[in-house]
Amino acid sequence: MQPFFFSGGQPEKGFMKYMVGNIAGSRWLILLVACLSFALASCKKDEAAPAADVNGAYIELSPIPGRMIINFTGENQMSIQAAGSDHADVFYYEITGDSIRLTPVSDQYGITVVYFKWLTDVKFEIGNLLPSIPELPAVNMVFSK
Repeated sequence: MQPFFFSGGQPEKGFMKYMVGNIAGSRWLILLVACLSFALASCKKDEAAPAADVNGAYIELSPIPGRMIINFTGENQMSIQAAGSDHADVFYYEITGDSIRLTPVSDQYGITVVYFKWLTDVKFEIGNLLPSIPELPAVNMVFSK
């Protein structure tokens, strides 16, 4: 008996039995793969989270090392300033998921939401905080304590 060939225009009984058995088996295989994928995704290490105390000064590492300083202070406030400058822009901040919402302390209407991700407990990546220049592509900035 040859299960993979047809004889006289009709499939052999062995072939049909083989196909039905494989369909049921493939359903179990799909279910098994789905369950394993879910289990592996559930065990995935959480994104890096900040230390319990995020307060402190973080210095830009890239794209231009040392250019900007972000200082997280109490009461969900942060300041952003150019290195060597006496002027700092102060914001209330709220980190949600992969973004940070910045509300200027001086003007509640100038809210900005940019990309934000903790890379380690002392290093993070943030969307471009500098004014956009059309000729230059916006790049994310990396800061570290």
